[in-house]
Amino acid sequence: METMERKRPRARRSFTAAFKAEIVELCQGGDRSVGQVARDFDLTETAVREWVRQAERDAGTSTDGGLTSTERAELAALRRENRRLREDVEILKRATTLGVEPVCRVLAVPTSTYYAHKHRQHRPSARQQRDAWLKPQIQRIWEENFKVYGARKVWRQLHREGIGVARCTVERLMGELGLAGAIRGKPKRTTTGDSQAERPTDLVCRNFTATRPNQLWVADLTYVRTWSGFCYAAFVIDCFSRRLVGWQLATHLRTDLALDALEMAIWQRNTQLDGLIHHSDRGVQLGFKGSMQHRLPAVRIGDRSAPRQGSSIQASCGV
Repeated sequence: METMERKRPRARRSFTAAFKAEIVELCQGGDRSVGQVARDFDLTETAVREWVRQAERDAGTSTDGGLTSTERAELAALRRENRRLREDVEILKRATTLGVEPVCRVLAVPTSTYYAHKHRQHRPSARQQRDAWLKPQIQRIWEENFKVYGARKVWRQLHREGIGVARCTVERLMGELGLAGAIRGKPKRTTTGDSQAERPTDLVCRNFTATRPNQLWVADLTYVRTWSGFCYAAFVIDCFSRRLVGWQLATHLRTDLALDALEMAIWQRNTQLDGLIHHSDRGVQLGFKGSMQHRLPAVRIGDRSAPRQGSSIQASCGV
């Protein structure tokens, strides 16, 4: 009687997302069945059916209640984090019986680091002791001079009193204390909100990430102090590459400043801008923002009245 050789299990193979998407597209096309596609590409029918079901879940057309690919990835990440936390808790539970050296060995931390940290907790360093002595002196001088002294004048007053200290130290300690000197002149503001103006929807929600170029642009204004006065700068940045795609300088804050920067970005890219989101703040001095918070059928370029065929922009406003 001949002995039949047992079939060896097939080695586990890995497939890219693009390959899976191509197989799913062939199955959903209707020309070939799932079994035929599996045989043509030397795949198991079970795996192909699971790919098709997963694609339907991701598209929202499945009713089997399964998890989408994004939910699966999040669940796997949570399980890994949970496993790591359980291991850390187990180590901490045994720390009282294991002692310092075994725990440091497990955590790959030198024992000298542990003892140095423990020593610093009970005995402050020389810098910490001097900072603790200097802070009341800085606070006193700032309050005695009507709370208008900045770091430079506080530093000079300390030297007049015979207290030698570096200016950078005074600046650091005043920052930690929340102290600041009075500023001459009227501060410049590049964003002025209008409570009566329409508040468009924020399409970005603080998520400044993009998966491709020309998907999300962010725009803003700033000012630069020069010898001849203030110079205002408008700029547009592509969030995908962090590249500055448009900019403009002027001595005013009129609509033309920001509009010229946007037109320069459109001219530089010189391509289709379908699906682009232009995100900016809620400043009212940029008059064009109020009319760009909805989907536009055309982009104004050149003489600012010529439509750009086949392009549409969604504009977004943030805080």
